[in-house]
Amino acid sequence: MQLNLEIDALIEKREKPTQKAKPLRSELESPERTKSKLENAVDTRSRKLNELESKTKENKEEKFRLNKEIQDLQRRKMKLSSEVDGREASLRRLNDIGLSSEDFSILPG
Repeated sequence: MQLNLEIDALIEKREKPTQKAKPLRSELESPERTKSKLENAVDTRSRKLNELESKTKENKEEKFRLNKEIQDLQRRKMKLSSEVDGREASLRRLNDIGLSSEDFSILPG
């Protein structure tokens, strides 16, 4: 009988750590799940950041190209504008000496 009591006491002692370990395992699993979720969120946001950085680079390159095109068009506009101004001045001088644009239309090509 004494032996049975000792066996029961030993079994109870053995089960206590197991019973204490269950809530501790549960507490440990929760931070691990949280850590895993956070790592996934960081990975997702890192991919998104890389996509946005790539898109930003593309947009900067496009902006540079468009600015260059605008400058080229502005130079062309100035050149054409000066040509038109020169022709208008020539037409005014010809009109001053008595020639009109109709007089030029009858001249051969």
